[in-house]
Amino acid sequence: MSADRHRRSQASPISVRLTPEEYSVVEAAAKRERYASISAFVRAKLFSRMDAALPAGTPSGRLSKEERQRLLGQITYRLGQSEVLRNLSDLAAAARVGALPLTSEVVAELLAACKAVAEIRTILLRALGVKSPDDAS
Repeated sequence: MSADRHRRSQASPISVRLTPEEYSVVEAAAKRERYASISAFVRAKLFSRMDAALPAGTPSGRLSKEERQRLLGQITYRLGQSEVLRNLSDLAAAARVGALPLTSEVVAELLAACKAVAEIRTILLRALGVKSPDDAS
């Protein structure tokens, strides 16, 4: 493999000099937000500020194994605790036979189900380390 080709396949480091106080602030923020490393924290903050800097589906930060497991556990718990899947199935069955009246209650259930699914999707994408295609931040 040529040296030029090898260089393109590896991540390129960036060095930034910080005062001890600045470093402490960054370190504390990374810990508070539960990032696996200061580098992962800085990378996530940098790309969250750059509109469309990363294409959808691009890894946006590395999670520790523990953080990934925690997020996947949270998804499993939410799916188990919610009745979203059963409710959506019931609503789909009623719609198929033409028995789905759009009352305010049904609309509220649909909106709640959509919100729950969106929250689970967000957590899943984070657990997988993938930037959401509709991430505005």
